[in-house]
Amino acid sequence: MNEGLGQHRRRRWAALAGKRDFRLLWIGSATSELGSTITGVALPLLALHLTGSALAAGLLGTASSLTAWLAALPGGYLADRYGSRGVMVTADAVRATVLLVFTIGAVAGVMPTWAMVVGVVIAYAAAMAYQPASSKALKQVTGESLGEAIAVNQARSYTASIIGPPIGGILLAVCRPLPFAVDTLTFLVSLGCALGIRTRLYPGATSVTTGRLFPVMGKGWSVLWHDRLLRDLTFYSTAMNFAVSTVLSILVLGIGQQSHGSIAVGVGLSLSAAAGILGSLLAPAVLRWARLRSLLFTIALGRAVLVCAAAAIGNAIAVILAMASIMLITPILRATAARIQLERVPEDVLGRSVGAISLLGGALQPVAPMTAGALTTWITAAHALLIPGLLCLIPAGLAWRSRALEQKPSNPTADTTTPNSPVLP
Repeated sequence: MNEGLGQHRRRRWAALAGKRDFRLLWIGSATSELGSTITGVALPLLALHLTGSALAAGLLGTASSLTAWLAALPGGYLADRYGSRGVMVTADAVRATVLLVFTIGAVAGVMPTWAMVVGVVIAYAAAMAYQPASSKALKQVTGESLGEAIAVNQARSYTASIIGPPIGGILLAVCRPLPFAVDTLTFLVSLGCALGIRTRLYPGATSVTTGRLFPVMGKGWSVLWHDRLLRDLTFYSTAMNFAVSTVLSILVLGIGQQSHGSIAVGVGLSLSAAAGILGSLLAPAVLRWARLRSLLFTIALGRAVLVCAAAAIGNAIAVILAMASIMLITPILRATAARIQLERVPEDVLGRSVGAISLLGGALQPVAPMTAGALTTWITAAHALLIPGLLCLIPAGLAWRSRALEQKPSNPTADTTTPNSPVLP
């Protein structure tokens, strides 16, 4: 039986590798993600150079976070309203235009703060439309290899987070407009890949095109609320995202203030991203045997123990190792959530449901940096870690009490091409 299951897994990996449209979708998303991580480093530095104000650079970060949160639901609506291909192409064209404007501003050496904020808002709003559209496209081009495709996509994201920031710093040092010009090209590559996909991507749903705006947008919330498994998983993610984001912010703010702290933070973030790549490769195997409630409870409890242990030890190495361990298991959690969403939600409401889940799941994340800043101001970074460590017990309790989570995350032999296919056997 194990041999047969192993052969089946190998066939699915081989089938995924042979799907031309998946390769195009992957390449387009990979190039644009790499470009975004490059400008993620370069843009605040450009703002600091052009304005001479650290406040302006921080304002860009706040604008990007708020836009990503607020645009989640409208972005999902657009993905359902107009179909995956049109939304992806439009989003890439909009982002390429914004980055071209940043390139021109960097060449001219003049760009007011308000213009940079507007550019960031437009670019992140377009990104939040691209994400649910690409999720719908991923489901349509992969078939039964959906689980493997999710794992490969996560490895892609973590790889971009490793190599993008240093590339951004180098390009900015060589020529200030260069990182923005490179990012413009990455979005054009992504646009070309989206146009090259031959699979018939589902057009906008009839119910979306004919209904009134707000009731239609609210359909995603309705699906989320009436599916207890999705609802419990989203509340779990809300609490967990806040706790992990607070740990990461404490790492940057608390450790960064110490002697050679910037080096320690850089090493910690790179090590965490590398752990994320490893976790992405392990995710499919873990999801095949783990029970969902046990998996989520173990992840939350394990994170609580790791963070509290790092707080007790109290040095930078312990904090970095705890963060890397957290990131090792993050892809497993993300793969679980992504596969459940794609398998349980009907195709015609998938974009809006993903938007609603993103909005609720990230509701507390904008508060995490402020929480970490307040904690590291009042107490030491080591003691501050106890707070998010104890907060990890909240999602552990949610997982333990939820009866809807008493399942396996996925059926390894299921055909996931049907929009309403069950998550589990």
